Amino acid sequence: MRKAMVAFGRKSLPLTWQEIDIDRDVELIRQYDVLVPVLSFGEQEICHHFFDEKALLAILNQNQP
Repeated sequence: MRKAMVAFGRKSLPLTWQEIDIDRDVELIRQYDVLVPVLSFGEQEICHHFFDEKALLAILNQNQP
């Protein structure tokens, strides 16, 4: 997912994003354990296991000012 996000930022739209290690947070392990890697925007899950560019673009378009 990390490589896909970097590539997306280079070719489509530069983004600020944060990578979180869920192994340090019991609640995140409980919530996402088998879904890792997960890409989310706030509380909204965008995709898991594989990067979904269309889903990310849809979320970004919904949240434009």
